[in-house]
Amino acid sequence: MTIKSNISIVSYINTIPLLYGIEQSQELNKIITLSKDYPAECARKITENEVVAGLASVGILSENPDYHIVSDMCIACEGKVDSVLLCSNVPLEKITKIHLDYQSKTSNLLVQILANKFWQIYPAYSTTTIGYEDTISNSEAAVIIGNRAFIYQKKFKYVFDLGLEWYKFKKSPFVFACWFAKKEISPLLKELLDKAQQFGLENINKAINCFQTNLIIDLHEYLSQTIKYNFDSRMRIALNQFLFEIDELKKGEYT
Repeated sequence: MTIKSNISIVSYINTIPLLYGIEQSQELNKIITLSKDYPAECARKITENEVVAGLASVGILSENPDYHIVSDMCIACEGKVDSVLLCSNVPLEKITKIHLDYQSKTSNLLVQILANKFWQIYPAYSTTTIGYEDTISNSEAAVIIGNRAFIYQKKFKYVFDLGLEWYKFKKSPFVFACWFAKKEISPLLKELLDKAQQFGLENINKAINCFQTNLIIDLHEYLSQTIKYNFDSRMRIALNQFLFEIDELKKGEYT
């Protein structure tokens, strides 16, 4: 009997084509068991050896720089991303505290870099748990990512798209997630994983038709134009830019 490899994928709407392709691949599903998680949970599963590979926040590299990127697919944007936001009822210069999203390390690092080096504001930061989005008041702000971002952006007076803000800052794409593993995966797993995801990208309309959501957005535009999936040379350069800024942040050179 074949022992299947456990893999984890982010379960936000931006992975609809990738997830559709994976679930449609009979070849791939003969050798994997798939779990659907939020980004930080994907990262935890990789770190704790619960999966051999996962589509996780790139922030994982700030703590584990030796991890391998094992697929040609990613979750990225060039300009607005729509689903990674800083929300507040006051303008940037009046924000005194930012609540960080417990679901993503990458977005939390990104907002701190933007605050210090681009916006030049110096708020306090706090960690969060489920339900924090409804507790933001006065001069506070919150990082909100994923499907929830489409809902909560309507409830705040000021909304800052972190993908767009990064583009203003660096004039480059931003990579939010890649497929990571502690060690190289088998050539067969990589081949079938990339093949399945490419199939999903070539069949976005079918993928959308298989997905049910109450979100009122143009999914075709979001998935075919806003989100970028190919981890090409430009995306590798953009990722390295972000990792450099993380190193600078850790050194305390922004404070």
